[in-house]
Formats: sequence, structure tokens, C-alpha cells
Amino acid sequence: MLLQHEKRDDSMIARKKNEKLVLNGCNPDSIKNECSWDERCVPVNGDHFRGWCIPESLRNAIINN
Repeated sequence: MLLQHEKRDDSMIARKKNEKLVLNGCNPDSIKNECSWDERCVPVNGDHFRGWCIPESLRNAIINN
């Protein structure tokens, strides 16, 4: 069982190394959502007309930093 866990961890690490975060620009004040269904538009500091489409899972971590 331990070997199965180790194999699973190795494959997840390899997958994470291959994944890249791609950020798309958006307008936070726009009525039409320019982001994907699992993303939210987070405004750039001090600019209400420019933002980034951030995955929902990362949104709170980015806002709180």
C-alpha cells in the first residue's frame, strides 16, 4: 500500500511540473464575464478597469497576500 501512495505522489508531482498557470486579462467592472466558468476576475491594484482571470481555488490566497 505504501508503494501505491509513493507512485501516486510521484505522478502528481510530475503532472504539477508540466502544468503552467495562464492568466487572461479581464475587466472587473464589465457586466459580461470574460473569464472561464471556474475563474473570477480579480482587479489589478488601484485599477478598476484591468484585472486577471484567476482560478477560483487560488483567488483567496492571492487576494489575502
